[in-house]
Amino acid sequence: FAVQEAGDQTLNQSSVMIINGRRIDRSFYGHVYRYRLTPKRAGLLTIPAIAVEIGGQRYATQPLQVNVIAPEKQDLVLAEIAVKPERVFPTQSFEVTLRILVKPLPDQPRRDPLTPLRRQPPRIGINWVDPLPDGLTAGSVNDWLGPLQSRQEIGFTINEIAGSNVFAFFERSLAVFDLGAGREKRKDDKGVEVDYFVYELKRTFVAQKEGTYTFGPANVKGTFVSGMRGREYTGRQIYTIAEAQTVDVKAVPSPRPDTFCGGIGQYTVVASATPTTLRVGDPLSLALTFTRSAHAGSLDLVSAPNLRAIEALAADFDIADETPTGEVKGESKKFVFTIRPKRPGVGIPALPVTLFDPSTERFHEVLTAPIALKVTEASRLKAGDLVVSATAPAAGKGAELRSRSEGIFQNVTAVAEIANQQVSPRLYLGAAALLLFGYALLWTGVLVWRRVSGDPAWQRRQAARGNAERRLKDARAFLAAGKNEEALRALRGALTGLVADMLNLPAAGLTVQEAAQALRQSGLPEASCFEINRVLESLDALEYGAKSAGELGGALDSAEKLLPMLHKELSERK
Repeated sequence: FAVQEAGDQTLNQSSVMIINGRRIDRSFYGHVYRYRLTPKRAGLLTIPAIAVEIGGQRYATQPLQVNVIAPEKQDLVLAEIAVKPERVFPTQSFEVTLRILVKPLPDQPRRDPLTPLRRQPPRIGINWVDPLPDGLTAGSVNDWLGPLQSRQEIGFTINEIAGSNVFAFFERSLAVFDLGAGREKRKDDKGVEVDYFVYELKRTFVAQKEGTYTFGPANVKGTFVSGMRGREYTGRQIYTIAEAQTVDVKAVPSPRPDTFCGGIGQYTVVASATPTTLRVGDPLSLALTFTRSAHAGSLDLVSAPNLRAIEALAADFDIADETPTGEVKGESKKFVFTIRPKRPGVGIPALPVTLFDPSTERFHEVLTAPIALKVTEASRLKAGDLVVSATAPAAGKGAELRSRSEGIFQNVTAVAEIANQQVSPRLYLGAAALLLFGYALLWTGVLVWRRVSGDPAWQRRQAARGNAERRLKDARAFLAAGKNEEALRALRGALTGLVADMLNLPAAGLTVQEAAQALRQSGLPEASCFEINRVLESLDALEYGAKSAGELGGALDSAEKLLPMLHKELSERK
C-alpha cells in the first residue's frame, strides 16, 4: 500500500447527570487518525495490526483483509494525468491536471452524465491535495477547491474532503466539486467516435528544490450510467486508474558567472542613483530593481549581484555594501548599495547582470542603462594654509628677526638696564619640571589620538552630525527642485545615518523601524524616543504615500529641529 495521511479529528465528550440529587460527571476522550491506503497490486491484501502505546499500555488493532480487484478494461470512464511542463527549474511553476472523460447519457447526450449520480457522486483519489511533497509549494486547499464546490452537489468527491451540509445530522457529509471542462471527441473501444464529457482538476505548484516528483496514480470510483432498461437508467460499477506522471526539477547548471543573481526566467533590471551631484569620497545610493515577468521564477532566490566583479564600476568607485538585503514590493525586488566615487568626472557604467533562461537552459546577460554623475574634487587645504613661512613678516608688523652677536648688555649704557646675572637653580628646575610635564601631556595626547584615530566607531561618531546636516541640506535642495522622491531619501538617510553612525550600526539597509528600535535600546528618555519615532513614522508613511511637497517640507523642518537634540543625547550616552 501507498500510505498517505488524511487528517484527524478529536472526539472528546463530557456529560453531567443528576439522579436523586446526586451529580454524576462522565467524560470521554478520543481521537481519530485517518490514512488513505492505495493498493499497489491486485489480489487479497492484508492491512497488518497497528499498535500504539498509551500510558505504558500497548494497544493493537485487528488485521484486515482487502480484496483488490484489478481495473477492468472499459471505455465508459477514462482517466489520465497530465503535467505541464514536465521539466522545470527551482522557483518555476508547473501545473498538474487530472482529466476524466465520461460517455454521454444514452437518451440525453447533451445532459451532464453526472446528474443522475447526484445521490451517490463518484469519488476521486489523488496524492497531491495535502500534505504536499517536501520541496513543492502551492496555494491553500481552500483557495484551490473552494471555488469548485458544487451547490447542486453534482460532480465528484475528492479524497473524502468534508463539506457543509446542514441536513447531514447522522453522517459525515462529503463536499462535491464541479469539474466540468467541456467536451472532447475520442474513439471508443469499438472505434466509434464519441463526444465525451470532460472533467478537469488542475493545481499549480512552485518548485523550491531540485528532484523528481511523482503525481499519481489517481483513481476514479463510482457507479456510472451505462445503459437503459425501459425508461430507467442502468448503472455499472467503475474503478479506473490514471497512470502516474513525474516532474523533473533541475538545478541551475554550474559553473555560474560571477554576476549571476539567482534569477530564473525573464526579469527587467533598472539602476538608479541618488544623489547624482556629489564630491569625491561622498557616499551615494545605487539601487538595482528586479521586476519579474509572467514567465519568471520567484523573487525569493534573487540575490544582490556581486558589484566588485564588475571591473568598470570597481575601478571608479569604492563599494561599501557587498550583499545588501533586498526589499520586495509586489513583483519587484530592490537592492540598495552604498558606493563612493574615487575621482572626479566619473559616472556609473552600464551594469551587467546575469540571469538564467530555462527555455534555452543558458545564462544570458542584461545591461542596465548608464547613469551620468557630476562628481567634483573634494575641498583640500594646501600646506601653506596651515604652516606660516618663516620668512614672512609678522602680521601688522614690518619687523624682521635679527641676531645679535655683541653679547649680553654690550653697547648698553643705561644703568637701569643692568640686571643681576646670577643663575637661579630654582628657576631652572621649575622650567625643567614644566618642560617634562608638557612633554608627558603631549605624549599622552599623541597616544590617545593614535588610539581613537584608529577606531572606526569613534570616527563615525565624530563625522555623524556633519554628514547628517549635509544630507538635510541635499534634501532641501531636492525639495526646491521638485524632486520629492530624492528629497525623501536624503531626509531619511540623514536621520537613519545619524543613528547608525552614533550607535555604530550598519547604515546600509537600516529601516526607520530598526532605527527607532535601536534608539529605544540605547536608553534615550521616553519623551525623546516618542518625538523621534513620530518623525521616523512620518517618513515611513511618506515612503508609501503621495510624497507631497507640503508634507515633505514639514518633515524636513521637524528633522532639522530634531537633529541637534538627537545628536546631543546620543553623544551623552557614549
